[in-house]
Amino acid sequence: GEHANTTAQYVQQGHQSDHQLLGCAPGRHLLASADAECSYKECIVKAGATAPSEGCSVVCNRGHSTDPAACSKSCSCTASSHSATSCWMLCVKDLDTCARSKQSCSGQTRVCS
Repeated sequence: GEHANTTAQYVQQGHQSDHQLLGCAPGRHLLASADAECSYKECIVKAGATAPSEGCSVVCNRGHSTDPAACSKSCSCTASSHSATSCWMLCVKDLDTCARSKQSCSGQTRVCS
């Protein structure tokens, strides 16, 4: 019963909620062309805390299952008003060097095309 319900809801909502809903399942490749806007967080290591191995800006702007806990434990963040885009699960700030419409993801960075 429960599962069928979720599936029906998912179909009604259509495709846009796809990756928020499913997260990053192993082996599931999101197309690089599906660049989604996201809210970038400017983060610094909390006083007395140890920085996450990948750094605050990565764990606080990425969507892996362990990231939110690692971020809240070690990092202090403020929301940036800068436009940002999700590249391969990581939220990265858009470049100032060219128009947003001319930017694309190259791995987990933004490049001007």
